[in-house]
Formats: sequence, C-alpha cells, structure tokens
Amino acid sequence: LWNTETGEKLRTLEGQASYIAFGPKGKVIAGASSVDGVVRIWSTDKEEPVHVIKGVPASNRPIAFGPKGRMLVSSNDLKVEVIDVRKGAVGLIDFHAGRVTSLSITPNGRLVAAGDERFMLHLWNLKSGRVVKLPFHLGPVQSVDISPDGKKLVSANKRDITNPRTVAEVRIWDIKKGKLLRAYQPEKPKIDKVVHNIMKVTFSPDGKLIALESGDSKLRILETKTGKCIQTLKDHSPHIGHSTAVFSPDGRMLAALTTDNTVRLYEPKTGKVLRDLEGGHSLEIHSLAFSPDGRMLVTTSRDKTALIWG
Repeated sequence: LWNTETGEKLRTLEGQASYIAFGPKGKVIAGASSVDGVVRIWSTDKEEPVHVIKGVPASNRPIAFGPKGRMLVSSNDLKVEVIDVRKGAVGLIDFHAGRVTSLSITPNGRLVAAGDERFMLHLWNLKSGRVVKLPFHLGPVQSVDISPDGKKLVSANKRDITNPRTVAEVRIWDIKKGKLLRAYQPEKPKIDKVVHNIMKVTFSPDGKLIALESGDSKLRILETKTGKCIQTLKDHSPHIGHSTAVFSPDGRMLAALTTDNTVRLYEPKTGKVLRDLEGGHSLEIHSLAFSPDGRMLVTTSRDKTALIWG
C-alpha cells in the first residue's frame, strides 16, 4: 500500500494477485490471481490474507465489490462467483457460454454486468435472477464498467483476429432501457498490426469521463456525453483484464502505469503530470487501486507482492 500524497510505501501484503479492488470503506482489499486461481481478501492493517478462496486459474479473473463491502463478485471461468466477504463463503451462478472476462456491479448492488469472450454482454439482477442479453459486440468483450449513478454502462471489445473486418470499439449504454447511446472507435490500425486492441474502460467518479486503455501504449480520456476523445496520454502500459489506469475517488487524479513500470499521477482533464511513484516492485506491475478516501494506492506485481502506498 502506498500514500498517494507522499509516495511513501506503507505495507506489503502476502500472496499474489493479478487484479485488485478496495472495499467501499477502505478497510478490506480483494485480490484475484490468474496464476493459482485464488481470490485473497486482506485487511489493510495486516499483511496476511484473512480469507483464501480457491477457484479456476485463468488469464483474467476480474473482481468487484458490492456497495457495503459485504459481497464480492468474481469470475470463475464460465461462472460468476458471489462471495460473502466476512465468511469467505461462495455461491456460483452459471449463465455464460463463454469465459467471463469482465465484471461490474451497480452502486446499489442489485445488478451485475458481465462480458465474455463470445462477444456477449449480460445484465444480471441479483435479487430476481433475471438475465438480460444486450446486442452482440464486434469482438470478445474485454471490459465493462457501470457509472457511479448506476444509469450507464460502458463496454469495450477487442478486434476479432479471425475477422479482419471487425474493429475495437467502446459502447456506452442506457442500463434501464438497454439502449446503445453512442460508440467510439480508435483510428483503424495499420494492416496486420493490432495496435488498438482495447484492454480496459473505466468511468470517472462523476461519470463524466471514461479512461480507455489500449494496446498502442496510449491512454485516452473520453467524454461520456459525446463519446469523443479529449485527452491522449502516451507511454501507457496496459494489461488485459487488469486495472492499470484508475481515477482517485474525488476524480482529481488518474493513476496510470507507464511503459517503464512507473506509476504516474495525472490531472485527467488536462493531462498534466502531478507525480511519479517509482521503485517498490522488482518485477512488472499488474494492477492499481485507490482506497475510498484517496489517500492510499495499492499495486500488485509479477514479483508476487502487493504494496500499499500512503
């Protein structure tokens, strides 16, 4: 864990994680590993995990907390896990034909959005069990995120390498109506070079901006209302399924991983560099997450450690 104001490293958490998330109150951190398929739950004041939940190893095992931090959803190959954070108990929901690649949950905890590798995007009502399928994407769905007010959904697909006519695309949806509002496509890549493979999309805390991570080492900031790109930040290092660009809770900072394995803090609307967080990990950083109060940042790495900056 790291202090975002001073750049000081606070604590090293035991156990590996490829994808991480803070609980809503900032006292709990969940980490999912693509190596051993394990979801680990830590308390921020302890180095050892309080729960270890075994699953299916996968290249991408996304996780998302419910609004009160008592529930955690995670992918388990073709299924979605619903985890009781306090007990470590697991329930499984099986409704996908393809491997689940991305998850997001509404602020009220009633709806889960899940994308899969077979171009499908599902909206699942946790209370009623009803599942709504949205129109097919142009390729495997890489990322989904629900806006902080729970009214909009952003989803992104990568190019389908078996069909050269398809392109990477970001879609913005009205959740209640299931209606596509607008779409954004990065400029088409050169022939035989998939440089615009979209990795991740993330709403800002006020829902007005979207951070778009892509395979051309650029981090784009989109305007939700128009779907237009307003900033392009260079030297970004994205990883499929991992959060390597995250907004601070107040929306004033954007933490992003650079190509030289540095965590860079930006002012998202202007692209101004505020600070660099360097050192700490011996190998490539996988994922980033802010605490709810914005004072701490946690990073995970291939060196099998999670660091808390404070």
